[in-house]
Order: sequence, then structure tokens, then C-alpha cells
Amino acid sequence: MSRDLKDPAYAALAGIGKALSHPHRLELLHLLDQCPRDVQALADGTARPIANTSQHLQVLAAAHLVERHRDGSRVVYALAPGAVDLLDALDTLGRRRDPTLRLLRPDWLQAHPAVHEIDDAELRDAVAAERVHLVDVRPVDEHAHGHVDGAISLPLSELDARLSELPRDKEIIACCRGPWCTWADEAVERLVAAGFRARRYAGTARSAARTA
Repeated sequence: MSRDLKDPAYAALAGIGKALSHPHRLELLHLLDQCPRDVQALADGTARPIANTSQHLQVLAAAHLVERHRDGSRVVYALAPGAVDLLDALDTLGRRRDPTLRLLRPDWLQAHPAVHEIDDAELRDAVAAERVHLVDVRPVDEHAHGHVDGAISLPLSELDARLSELPRDKEIIACCRGPWCTWADEAVERLVAAGFRARRYAGTARSAARTA
């Protein structure tokens, strides 16, 4: 008798797990956490063909991890409410339990000695004391959708041309999509080479905005 409840429940949960079981789909979900996008933008953002991206989006939609709506002739995808909690839990568990994930970021930092990180607690204290200047090096649309409080939009592609806008008497903190995104690392390397004091925010610009 109990199988009538258990079987469909676990089948539904397994369907969500199956939708998460492809690295491209996980990347799409993390990209949608930054801001809603259409298929073309998602394909461009993950450097994969549109047809392949569309197929993965159908799987995610069937698992109710993304939502979609029409904007004129475009179909725009957005992360479903609550899906970000699943992404955060998966990332946290992975970094706690998987030795590969635990070592990826430290190994990367060791290979990039100019890059140092600042965590949430230190960032809050530094912002309160007005010791730092925050820059969000993601694209403008992602910054507009949500960002660390006080961070100005300075896309990585514009950084070199806008160095004169940055203060020399404060440490520059670069924010990007998170620990698996290297834009903030590249920004820090460029800033240090230009004579600035700079670090990257260890978290994600969007997660900080969600919890602010």
C-alpha cells in the first residue's frame, strides 16, 4: 500500500536529480541565476550550439527548475523560485565532500599568485569602514538584475579603459558570478599590474544580493 505513495514521490525526485546530472544544464542554471535570458544568449554564454542548449532547457523546464515566458518573438527563461536553494546546497555539499571540488579553487589561486580573496564577514566590515571600492565585472544586464550593495557596474571588457575612474586610496574589490567564474580574478590581476590594491569577492554577486 505504501508503495502507492513512495514510488511516485521518489520518481519525481529522481527526475529532478536527472535534470541536474549534466554539466551543461548546471551551467545554464547558474547562468540563469544571474538574470533571465533567451536561448540565444544562453547558448552564447555557455559557448554551445543553440539546438543543444534548447534541448537542455526543455529538460530543465520539464523538471520545473526553470520557467519561460514570451517577450515578443523571444522565449525568455528564468530560474524557477526555490531552484537557487538547490544550486547552493549542491555547491556547498560538493565542496565539503568532493576532493576535486575542494582543491579546484585553492589550486587555481596558487597558480595565480596576484589573486587574493575577501570573504563575506571581512567585506561587510570593510564596506562599513569605507575602506574598499566595489566593482561588479559582470555584464551590465546581470548587475542590473541584482548586485552586491554599493558595487558599481564595470564590465571586465571596459576595465582597462576606465581605470582612471577608480580610487587609488582604497582597495578595489571585484565581484563576479562566483568561485567558478574567473572574471574577477582577471580583473584583480589587471588592477594589481596597474598599481592598485585589489582582491576578489569570494562569493557571487547575485547570492550576496539575494541575502543582503
